[in-house]
Amino acid sequence: MTHLINTRLAAGLFTIALMLTSGGCSRHMAPQATLVSAAIADQTDQGTVLDFGIEIHNPNAFQLPLRDVRYSLFLNGQRVFSGTRSAESTVTRGSSQTIHLPASFVGQLPPNRTYTIDGRIYYSTPSALADVLFDANIYRPSVTFKHSGALDEPTP
Repeated sequence: MTHLINTRLAAGLFTIALMLTSGGCSRHMAPQATLVSAAIADQTDQGTVLDFGIEIHNPNAFQLPLRDVRYSLFLNGQRVFSGTRSAESTVTRGSSQTIHLPASFVGQLPPNRTYTIDGRIYYSTPSALADVLFDANIYRPSVTFKHSGALDEPTP
């Protein structure tokens, strides 16, 4: 047992030393995430599906693979949805890309239609070391987003 702890400690210290000397994980600017759309995708007597478009801008000179998105939806201050989904996209250098996040819940929208969506988008930086650290849950760069608003009436 002691040998296992010493091995993990040595591996952790080696990883930290490598990160500090190589700078491989710290030479990037975080992307920006902005809500660009919020719409009622489907609504029946049994439930509602909303769709949120989040634009991610990559200010870097290299591409950023987006990994996972964890997000929650609140209606009138009550959480009605929480989930994680794969972002399944890569934002090319110096550009923007919109990802869509669905949120479903039982019932219909309240009359005032106010919502808050917040979450965290995890992404990778371009290095083999960063990928290893990401997969080991040691270094997981992310950007947060939060937006409140009111949904428009669906068009018939």
